[in-house]
Amino acid sequence: MRISKAQFLMEMRRWGYSRVLVAVALASGFTLNAQTFTDGFEAATLDPYWTIIQGPGTATLTNSEIHSGSEALQLTSTSSFPSNAAIAHDYGSDLSSGSFSVWMQGSQLCCYSGAAMQLHNSAGDGYVLIQQDGNNSTPSNFVVRVGRPGLPENDFQFTATAADWHLVEYDVSSGGVTFKFDGAAIFTDPSFTTFRYVYLTIWGGYGGTAYYDDFGATVNTSQYNLCFLYDPTKSVHSGSTLPVKLQLCDGTGNNLSSPTIALHSLSLTQTSSVTYGPVQAPGNANPDNDFRYDSSLGS
Repeated sequence: MRISKAQFLMEMRRWGYSRVLVAVALASGFTLNAQTFTDGFEAATLDPYWTIIQGPGTATLTNSEIHSGSEALQLTSTSSFPSNAAIAHDYGSDLSSGSFSVWMQGSQLCCYSGAAMQLHNSAGDGYVLIQQDGNNSTPSNFVVRVGRPGLPENDFQFTATAADWHLVEYDVSSGGVTFKFDGAAIFTDPSFTTFRYVYLTIWGGYGGTAYYDDFGATVNTSQYNLCFLYDPTKSVHSGSTLPVKLQLCDGTGNNLSSPTIALHSLSLTQTSSVTYGPVQAPGNANPDNDFRYDSSLGS
């Protein structure tokens, strides 16, 4: 398989013997910064990151059940159809790189209620969740569910202590989704590769309650990360040329480089003294300080 990368050479004569970092941007306007959000549900009101969806259940902050700190999120369903309650965040468009985690406790689920952290795509035909089931007659009280466009739902059932706090995690990339439960990977599915919404939710039942705490999410809104093909901590002598070799990749390191994507260098930083300056390219190999695409570079 051909590995495609981008390569850029920068003149280092002004910097002396130093460690350097280069700041880059995609010429098409994408940024390369990951967006991270955490919520321990400790404030007086719900963080504006979330939108409350009450239909007609309730979403409140409580100190009756907590994983850490002094408060947690309480979601309670009702006997009125459709019973559910949820809080949600909309990232605005489908993304293909993200990690999500939350502690969940469902000791007060009952009567066919269920609770889960869910991801959905824009079309609504792709979704993932790890659900805790409040129906005591089911053989397994937890289930992984993956909704796949044009395919039947993919389910994986397992059992865990209903009264305990459990850590639920999802890692999504262009290669699919990996589910983790209490720190251990339990299931993967290659069909779910994009998401737009994240929900903490409860549905069904007649007054069932679920608790959530210590939520965390890291998403790459540009869908790109930088994978270095050089050592950014290596020092160089004054007057030498440092070859900066980069690969555009997703959150799990899958190669996304393409000759149709332009990568532009913005600045150079001498980290030993926190000195900044413009990039100086040797010769005319990199006009306008753009990286050049080189499909011959190996991994």
